[in-house]
Amino acid sequence: MLEKKHTNEHLVTFPFAVEHSEGGLTSVFLNEVKSPEKQVTFVTTDDAGMQFGNASVDPVGAAEFDMGKVYERWFGYNWNILFDRAFTQLPNEILSEMYIAEVSTEKVGTLAHLIDYCEKLAPSEDFDRAFSNRFSKKLSSLVNERSISAVNFTDVFWYPDLISEVAPLFRQKEIYTTIHIHTSVSDNLKDSSFGRKLLRAISAVNEVFTHADSFSVSLKNQLMELGLSIPKINRFDLGVDRSWIDSSLQKIGDGNIQNIPGYDALDSRQKDLILESLRTSESVPHRFICPDRIEPTKSIHSVLKGVEIFLNERAQAGEDIKSLYRFFFLHELLSLEKYHAERPKDGYIKVIKEMHNDLSKSFPGVVWVAPSIKGEARMVLPRIMAGCHGLNGAFEDGLGLTSMEIAEANAHCDTALITGTGSGFAIEAGRRGFSSNMFLCDPKEARDFADAMHKVVRVQRESPQTLQGQKSVLLDGFIRTRKDSVIVGPPTKE
Repeated sequence: MLEKKHTNEHLVTFPFAVEHSEGGLTSVFLNEVKSPEKQVTFVTTDDAGMQFGNASVDPVGAAEFDMGKVYERWFGYNWNILFDRAFTQLPNEILSEMYIAEVSTEKVGTLAHLIDYCEKLAPSEDFDRAFSNRFSKKLSSLVNERSISAVNFTDVFWYPDLISEVAPLFRQKEIYTTIHIHTSVSDNLKDSSFGRKLLRAISAVNEVFTHADSFSVSLKNQLMELGLSIPKINRFDLGVDRSWIDSSLQKIGDGNIQNIPGYDALDSRQKDLILESLRTSESVPHRFICPDRIEPTKSIHSVLKGVEIFLNERAQAGEDIKSLYRFFFLHELLSLEKYHAERPKDGYIKVIKEMHNDLSKSFPGVVWVAPSIKGEARMVLPRIMAGCHGLNGAFEDGLGLTSMEIAEANAHCDTALITGTGSGFAIEAGRRGFSSNMFLCDPKEARDFADAMHKVVRVQRESPQTLQGQKSVLLDGFIRTRKDSVIVGPPTKE
């Protein structure tokens, strides 16, 4: 075991500019640095240095290369390999819209086709190295100037070349190196050149953390198969930022839009959705919310098809749909207007937007869709989550933080969580015996989501407060027990 140094300074890498936004993963780890016990420097791509509580931000400097190509490589292609099941196990009519380019002879919908397609169309991996070099200089400078105890890499996906280069050097200096993996872990990383690059980087650090025990097992097996060093691999149980949620419910509890920071800067769709949510909080009995990115990992197509089935069946049963139901969808990437025909995710977004248009036309005033809310206006999210059943597809999802945030925002409401089984949250909650405290669905089956909605409505009508009781057990027994840190140092010498 390494002996802890006489310092508690950590370096934490972050591949983007640290947003001044509340909620989400950024808020969770920034919330940690409020404690004076940790002296932290975030190494980021911000334009200028700044202070966050007890933490400082030290930018890596301006990029001297085309960051657009970096993003295209990351999100256009490598992301798909990371979540290979979500990008292959789709209906044929969706696959045909996602894989337009005829660059592979492999069968569409197979792992071999996905890897071949992405490796042939992705920008050069030189952009990976260029991005890593941007961080390498800054990290090396800080390590040489200060007495650093630990370097925490925020995931491996963004800079595997960096980690492979600097982690062995830092370990020689007795600096503890860690990676927190915020994605799920595919069993097939070993089968692609990008996946093998990730595994080599993972093997270079002291300790790796994942969101589920099954992810840890997959990592160990693949590292062993490739003959790579196996670091300590553990699960970390990340929770929600309860102070953000409580603050939102307190400040905007009365529904006064004047208390929503940044409200005037929102677009008309966002404002309309917020106003409808506040207006119907007491008058419409069954409301659902889905605040997720549009991409296959979230299985949005199954959720939307499930909503369509549910509403059609309710209408056929003679119900007054508009007086009884509301569905609120907040999606990142909804505003994308310029598509790259060859990128699989762009094709998926086009399909989802068409599904949304059809659903909104079929059920006007019932289905509300808007781009995700960013910046300081995110403060309103817990308020519009309150009183709504959570609806998440979760096909391949590292954590599933949104589901936990919805549950916390509804701590005192008679609502339920409906989620796919593929997030770290759903996997671990199920493993620990909390499956009966939410409604788990096969993320590939729209019928599952429709049936879950029917069950939720029936329980809400026939047995009031039952859903709240079930959710309270989930909150107290599981969600609120999740308090692991993402800023960690070397183990104390026994």
